[in-house]
Amino acid sequence: MPGLLRFVAEYAGLPVFGRILPALVRMMCLSTFYYAFLAYRAGAETGRTDVGALPVGVSLPHMFSSPS
Repeated sequence: MPGLLRFVAEYAGLPVFGRILPALVRMMCLSTFYYAFLAYRAGAETGRTDVGALPVGVSLPHMFSSPS
């Protein structure tokens, strides 16, 4: 992703490594923990042990369409 942002979308290095990637890491960690908590809560409410959460990923087209 950093390569695509820097060379295809022509973003300079500082916004990619100073703002975009740190925000992306925070978003992925927080949303993963949140969805895991929701799955745990749904399993506790229904009494099931086979409840899971979908992993969180990056939607790369949205990275290119954001205003700078």
